[in-house]
Amino acid sequence: MNGQSSGRRDTFHTPGTFVQQLIDFFSLFLHLERPLFARRLEGIAYWPYLRFHYFDSLLNARGWIEKSAPSQLLKPHEKVQRFFAVAKNSLVRGVQLDRIPADLLVLNSGKKVPYHGRRADPYTDPVLLQLQYPFTVWEPPIQWHHETGNVLFRGRTFFLDSLHLLMLLAKAAGIGISNRRISEEIRFLEEHFAPMEVRAPRAWIRFLLTNIISSWKYVRPAVSRLLSLKRPRVILLVNHYDPLKMLITRQAHEMGVYVVELQHGNMGSYHQGYNLGTDERLPELPDEILTFGAFWNRTTSIRKNGVKLTATGMPFFEENVRRYLQTPPSKGAKKQILFLSQESLGPKMAQIALDLKRMLPGEEYEIYYKLHPREYQIWEKVYPAEFLRGGLRVLAGTDLYQLLSQADVIIGVYSTTVIESLAFGKPLILLEFYGVHYFLDLVRSGRAHLAHSAEEIRAILTGLDRRESTGISIRDFWEENSLERIRTRICEIMEKNL
Repeated sequence: MNGQSSGRRDTFHTPGTFVQQLIDFFSLFLHLERPLFARRLEGIAYWPYLRFHYFDSLLNARGWIEKSAPSQLLKPHEKVQRFFAVAKNSLVRGVQLDRIPADLLVLNSGKKVPYHGRRADPYTDPVLLQLQYPFTVWEPPIQWHHETGNVLFRGRTFFLDSLHLLMLLAKAAGIGISNRRISEEIRFLEEHFAPMEVRAPRAWIRFLLTNIISSWKYVRPAVSRLLSLKRPRVILLVNHYDPLKMLITRQAHEMGVYVVELQHGNMGSYHQGYNLGTDERLPELPDEILTFGAFWNRTTSIRKNGVKLTATGMPFFEENVRRYLQTPPSKGAKKQILFLSQESLGPKMAQIALDLKRMLPGEEYEIYYKLHPREYQIWEKVYPAEFLRGGLRVLAGTDLYQLLSQADVIIGVYSTTVIESLAFGKPLILLEFYGVHYFLDLVRSGRAHLAHSAEEIRAILTGLDRRESTGISIRDFWEENSLERIRTRICEIMEKNL
């Protein structure tokens, strides 16, 4: 496979040269990006907003991930439809319409899952149900869509689409943006990152830089006005490295607002959102992150940037694990193999799943392929045609924890669900693609197996022994009594900042 070591290993528990290549590539990026935090383009310190996507572009160029910008998959009429969807969301429920006084402002994920008969954000809504402080929610779209039916806190939720629309209009007008300076900056970045031996696509970087400049010049003042009207004391957010949320965080810090992030996914030693090539205290970073457990506090270096890490757990996860562990599902005759897809690796993982289906006897095994939420609307456009015709059971919007409880074997790469699956005690196989290095501790402990082909997966399946899954405590990844821990910590922060 592209970018992977072709050498065989004597054991499925030993990381190969490919994993070391990943670590070296990431370390080089952090080293090279160090001076860029002081870099200015049209007076704007743009690098904190660009770095995440720039690194992804380098990974794309290296062939380690296949992450397409949604706009690149849209036909002209679909782009028009998207524009009108943004405009409608902005007019009907845009954040500029938010006039609700609130000490707490919540920037949620936009993701909705079943929760006690309603649709809810799994990271923020269970917590908000326990808080007595007045709050409002600003919600980003997922694929330019929001769920509005039977959702929690609908009356207190406003859409960030209006700020996206403002940015799009400013960019389309080309107001105050020098194409010559952008071209010069792109050439500078290419030369600066030449030691990485791959180049980010110029058109994509131009698009991103233009968005950043448009946001800084036109969205930032609008954010400042909105925050001045609401005057929150604390912001609770999910996914701080989203560029718009970084801009809001920066403006909030100028007003003395304390910003708390709820961990939403894998942080890890090599996640570019939580490990930066600088020791600076950047105004775009949150003041504190409430993490799933102690493991995540140890494996991310963002604390050197002055960000406090507090292990509190995740209520939605804890509640669902308890629910399904108490009511074990009945097992069928076939062994169930569950693939956990990643948006950036979907086509690669799909090919492995298809190869494995062809190798395993159908009367003994059934393969389920769980799509990542960001793949729901695009997977049929990017997956291999043979996968679409391959007869695998492709799942979208299914109860994830029920799938984990029913599966006999879990296969993934770096999804947070990989860690969630540990609570169910299932054998875990990690595919040797980009991101597997996040979980090297699992591999070294013997809790997870490494594989880079369907053949290796088949060999692992024949020798699985559940008794070998020792050496890792679930408490290390997930704190218990999480709802009370988070409620207590947020109350402490609110009382201090009121």
